[in-house]
Amino acid sequence: MNNKKSSRDHREEIEFRILESKGKALLDREIMETFLSAVHERPQAQEIAKNLVNTYTGVGRILGREMDDLKVIEGVTDSAVAMIMCVKETLERVLREKLKSEPIMDLQGLVEYLNVSIGHSERECVKILYLNKPQLGIRSQ
Repeated sequence: MNNKKSSRDHREEIEFRILESKGKALLDREIMETFLSAVHERPQAQEIAKNLVNTYTGVGRILGREMDDLKVIEGVTDSAVAMIMCVKETLERVLREKLKSEPIMDLQGLVEYLNVSIGHSERECVKILYLNKPQLGIRSQ
């Protein structure tokens, strides 16, 4: 019972800090823990997040890992990998939508998209971008 109370207090503390700082006052471990708590109990999410951050030293590097790389980390389950892949895909879609709606005159948006998409991968990647005449990104592979 005391463990449940402690877990609830911890969750409430993180939620308070998220709301007060608009998410900016969290450590990488706490950000990962928050996502992972959707698929695991809080203590297990904390342990997985700690293991991931200790191994890969940052959210970007965690999101850039392949599924097989993530699964070798102690405690990481298929559910945790699915959540991490979902977060990465969400980031990619936000940046891809921006590329589709604005001409690529300044490369910053393109660089941000590619950084999230393939920037932290340890494997060599090729990304093909299809542009239309006004240089709007219409598709990528």
